[in-house]
Amino acid sequence: MQYGDDAGAEVSDALESVGSIQQGAAAILALMPHETVADYEDILARMQALPSAVEQTLALLQDGLKRGYTPPKITCATCRSSSRI
Repeated sequence: MQYGDDAGAEVSDALESVGSIQQGAAAILALMPHETVADYEDILARMQALPSAVEQTLALLQDGLKRGYTPPKITCATCRSSSRI
């Protein structure tokens, strides 16, 4: 990343494999209370907002690619192999 690139931090966050949207969404949902109807309504509201968050992350990643930001090759290989069923 270039020093002084104001979009660098957002793109860098989107490139994280540990703090990625798929990891974060699962962690947040697991930490939310699961006891009352209201709790589950909150969980459903977050899940309904997830597609928008994924689209925003994809837009950041596409912008990063245009700027030349890519994750390290080893990260890509690890993510690719861990996503296979």
